[in-house]
Amino acid sequence: MRPAAVSAAAAPVAALLAAVVVVVGVVACTAGGLPSPGGSTEPTPSPSPAPTATPTGTGPITYATGSTDLVLQATHGGGLIPQSVRFAEMPTVSIYGDGRVVKLVSEGNTTPAPMLPKLTEARVTPDGMAMVLQAAREAGLLGQDRRYDIPDLYDLWTVWFTVVANGQTHQVAAYALGFSEESKLAPPGEMEDRKKLDDFFGKVLDLGAWLGADAVGPETPYTPVETRVYVTRLVDWSTAVGGATPGAVKPRPGQEVRGWPLDSPPEKFGAPAGDHDGVWRCAVLDPKGVAALGLDTATKDTRWQAGDQLYQIVARPLLPDEPGCPEV
Repeated sequence: MRPAAVSAAAAPVAALLAAVVVVVGVVACTAGGLPSPGGSTEPTPSPSPAPTATPTGTGPITYATGSTDLVLQATHGGGLIPQSVRFAEMPTVSIYGDGRVVKLVSEGNTTPAPMLPKLTEARVTPDGMAMVLQAAREAGLLGQDRRYDIPDLYDLWTVWFTVVANGQTHQVAAYALGFSEESKLAPPGEMEDRKKLDDFFGKVLDLGAWLGADAVGPETPYTPVETRVYVTRLVDWSTAVGGATPGAVKPRPGQEVRGWPLDSPPEKFGAPAGDHDGVWRCAVLDPKGVAALGLDTATKDTRWQAGDQLYQIVARPLLPDEPGCPEV
């Protein structure tokens, strides 16, 4: 049975605090793109000839209250990136109907980065949810779907916003949001709207500082129930001369290489991932399966070997609302 909707206006005025789901979206100019950095379908708002962030409505804001009901998400990503990076991308902040907030934590300059990203979770009170949704409305996120582009500017990030409220899904995207030259390059009349979006994004990235301890609980590690795992065989295309079959990739000096730990070979792992012609295979693993592959101790630079072939693994923890292996 689906949880009943709750009104954000029903919370006290001191309320309005939090429903933020950051969907870190990436607009990547790469061949064979993934649906989204978040792993589910990538928000692709329809272009609007004259986008506007004018707040829409002043009445109650309702939202579903289930633990897997996404209410707000913000995702930061994009640029020219390889398919493996797209597979691994995640939303920056996600807020669910029961008040759970899942946030992607930056690893800083850690090199190589851990295979599994660091995620935290916290709880936002109903009053905090009301504050977040009201701020989303004031930033123009409860109105018409739209996208803010900057012509002739390439290989920068995009920030995607998704809000599910009042029975509708609203999607807004802003390319190069917060870029140092944004005010000089953005189309005329867009900077006021862009500033509202940038301010809102900054607030949801640190809900505790914005809403206070009374509205947001402490952050604790987020432990995913399932993890989406991709495997591919690495080939050296430089050896495919004159139609020859490409040879196996050799590991770099000092690169960590582990033996393939499962009984079945990598070619039998999961199922082919979407339309990638069997180059990538995907499976959804529980924590025991993740440990069996050693992903909890691996880095993004770790490789696995079976016979004379080298393999790459990409792991992407799933959020409460996300499906298994998508058609990518």
